[in-house]
Amino acid sequence: MNEEIPTTEPSVDVLESNEALLLLVDLPGVGKDQLDVQVEGAALAIRASRTGLRYERSFRLPDTIDQAKIRVALEHGVARIELPKQERIPVH
Repeated sequence: MNEEIPTTEPSVDVLESNEALLLLVDLPGVGKDQLDVQVEGAALAIRASRTGLRYERSFRLPDTIDQAKIRVALEHGVARIELPKQERIPVH
C-alpha cells in the first residue's frame, strides 16, 4: 500500500519593520531536521513534514530582501524566518 501524505499550507504571520520582514510559520509537531527552507530565485519555499502530514508554502520575495542574510529558527512548533532588508545608501 502506498498512501499519499496529505499536504497543507501552514498559517503564517508576517511582520515588517524598517530593517526586516519576519515570517512566523506554525508547524506543530515538526522538528528542526524536518524543516526545509530554500530560496529559489525570487521565491522562498517552506517545506516540512511530520508523521502523517506535509506542510508546503511559498512566498515571492521583494527585491529589497538581502537573501544572503536570511535566518531560520524553529522553536516550540513555530519557524521564525527573518528576511533582512538590504541597506540603502543615502543619495545626496
